Parts: sequence; structure tokens; C-alpha cells
Amino acid sequence: MELDAAMTELVRRSSGGANPDHYVILAKIVMAAAEQLPAVDHAGVALFGESGVIRSLAATDGDALMLDHVQRLCGQGPGCQCAADGRAVHVDDLSVEKRWPAFVEQTSALTPIRSILMFPLLADGGDSAVLAMSADGPSVFLADVVKAGSVFAKHAAGCLEAARSQPPVRCHVAAVGPRSRRPQGFSRWVRH
Repeated sequence: MELDAAMTELVRRSSGGANPDHYVILAKIVMAAAEQLPAVDHAGVALFGESGVIRSLAATDGDALMLDHVQRLCGQGPGCQCAADGRAVHVDDLSVEKRWPAFVEQTSALTPIRSILMFPLLADGGDSAVLAMSADGPSVFLADVVKAGSVFAKHAAGCLEAARSQPPVRCHVAAVGPRSRRPQGFSRWVRH
């Protein structure tokens, strides 16, 4: 309950003004997940379009962005499954994962990520969004982390629902430096 209240306050403080930028708030939620949950080394939110397009909306760092990129290239992975099924997906140890061989091979080669936890955020027709939390070590997402992760997912989903009322002129990809866990003012605007 304390985490939920803290996230509600983060969203409230970030929503000041007549036209809050929900993508900036989404980036703050993602960064808070990596800062507040010791098991989480990387986090991000991606939109999975019905045409197979995967857009990164927010990410803590390059490894979180790479996770989306590998799924985009391979056409498979835990985010693709989470978006398609609308259920959370847990990868306990990437080194023994068999469900998505191309994804596992590329992710293992390109990132230090070894554990992944995905939460569905929304489904709109053919589009779905997913919150990804990942860690550099295996077997780190225990029940308490999954429960806390669901709180971040709830707030990220609410933020995306609110963003639907904004015109889709841009999305943010916010990142922090590797391992710094502190925002360094890097935002990139991507035109739709």
C-alpha cells in the first residue's frame, strides 16, 4: 500500500498543469521502478502494434531499449507473448529459456540481461503495451518483486490510458546512463 501511495503521489506531482505530458510521467514511472526495486536493473514500456511494429515509449537505459529492439528484429520474445496473451510473463533464467530461441540468443549476446518480468498494460484493438523489468542476474524476480512490479504496471497503464486523450504527435524515449540509476537529462523525441 505504501508503494501504491508513493506512485500515486509521483503521478500527481508530475501531472501539474493543464496539459500534462503523460509520456514524461511514464518515463518517471519506469525510472522509479528501477530505482525503487533492487532486483530491477532495467525497465521500459513498449507498444506492440497489430502490424508487428514495436515502439519503445520509455526506457531506463540502452539495455532496456535493446530488449525491445531484439524482439522487433526476431519477431518473438516475452514482450510479444505478454502483448498477445494479455498475461504477465516471467523468464527466470535466460540461459535455459526455450520458448523464443532467436530472442534468447540475441539478447544474451547483446545485453547482460538474464531475468525478465513483463506486465501487460493495455490492449486497444490490435495494439498492446507492456512494462518490462529485467535484471542482470538469474532468478531475482521473487513474489515480493512481482507484487511490487504490478503496482508500477497499474500506474503505467493508467498513464497510458490518460495519454489516449492527447493527440499522438510524439512519444518519448527517456534513458539514464548505465548503472547510474539517476536521470541525466537525456530525452529523445520520436515523430510518429
